[in-house]
Amino acid sequence: MNRFAFGARPGDLEKLQTIGPGAWFAQQLQPDPAALAPSLRERLGRLSTLNMPLGELLQAYQERVNTNGQGGRPIVREVQEDAHTARLLRMLDSPWQLEEVMTDFWYNHFNVFIGKGLDRVMVARYEYDAIRPHVFGRFRDMLLATAMHPAMLFYLDQWNSSARSGINENYAREVMELHTLGVNGGYGQRDVSELARTLSGWTFDRRASGNDLFRFEERRHDAGSKVLLGQSAQGQGQSQGLWALELLAAHSATARHIATKLAQHFVADDPPEALVQHLSATFERTRGDLKQIYTALFEHPAFWEGAGLAQRFKTPLHYVSSAARACEVTNPLSPLPLANALQSLGMPLYGCPTPDGFSPLQRAWLGPEAISRRIQFASQLGSGRIAALAPAGGSAMQSTLQSGRSSAPPEAIMLAIKPLLQTSTHEVVMSAPADQKAALLLSSPEFLRR
Repeated sequence: MNRFAFGARPGDLEKLQTIGPGAWFAQQLQPDPAALAPSLRERLGRLSTLNMPLGELLQAYQERVNTNGQGGRPIVREVQEDAHTARLLRMLDSPWQLEEVMTDFWYNHFNVFIGKGLDRVMVARYEYDAIRPHVFGRFRDMLLATAMHPAMLFYLDQWNSSARSGINENYAREVMELHTLGVNGGYGQRDVSELARTLSGWTFDRRASGNDLFRFEERRHDAGSKVLLGQSAQGQGQSQGLWALELLAAHSATARHIATKLAQHFVADDPPEALVQHLSATFERTRGDLKQIYTALFEHPAFWEGAGLAQRFKTPLHYVSSAARACEVTNPLSPLPLANALQSLGMPLYGCPTPDGFSPLQRAWLGPEAISRRIQFASQLGSGRIAALAPAGGSAMQSTLQSGRSSAPPEAIMLAIKPLLQTSTHEVVMSAPADQKAALLLSSPEFLRR
């Protein structure tokens, strides 16, 4: 629950014991959108910009820019609030927690920054069109979907790469270093240049309607012969770029790079070599079948070593979401206070400006200031001082917030994290004043880790 979900809710561990981890994991591999709670489906359906075609979003953005001279701020604010709301509501309330965890992992892997130009209104559609549909599919399909999405084309400047006016190598460099082969993947600068040439002409039409805005412009394409990773480029035009990306997706260095990132994210900053080799071999054997790779991770002894002990310092996203879930925050009036907390903790949703995404390594987040800010958040959440997190329909939680009591009883939070608590922590919590128990649990050394 701490690794393949954003933490346990009170009662989740009992349910997990009843069906067993294997059965739970098998269910998670087959998410059913129809099984979402009606309240969650209704909330997501009311996020108007989330359901707008990408072409309409870009047109609305451009119209605001042209008419009010404010850089499209109204539409940008609405789009970004909808994107944040949807992601947070799903992390809080979706029963398909593995889907949410892997969406976060792969968005971070194929990162697009929400603060760059047109991407201010494209990141939500990028997540829903290029990431989510493929988290249980094949790596190759996700790579191609991200490569052809306007959000990525714009973010890494591929959209204006032209044999006539100048080949842009930004995307080619990042797709080799970050998305596929890895920094030590055996390629050189010439390979970067050759890949950029194969992808020249890949762009999008910002004036088109619908969601499919990708365009290949033959006149921008470098039609000369090319050699990539020692192989002569196959095909012509757009098919040449597809050949190049499929070559990268199937490469053994890509298998190892993805295996290493998964092992680091789910097990340790310096994962066991046996685990990395096993995941890499599974990647190659299954041709990048992500379900089988996740299963190989779940079944490997290294994943279970030290089971029941929280060993890794949580990222801000995992900490905030797991704290809210432990406090039984569900269908809140607004989840945006959680987005504000993530901003304060240095991990804003969609907010990493660099292509490498946020680091999953605990050493990137472990520090005195990080601990201090988490304790402050734990105090606010545990004491019920974040009124917007009360249920949208009103409930008992609303009255606890108004009375100044905890947003969730300490006993309920303890149910969600009891297996992790050491005796000394339990004694400290039980001896504390009633109005401090929840905050102490949420800022305990055990809860800060996963």
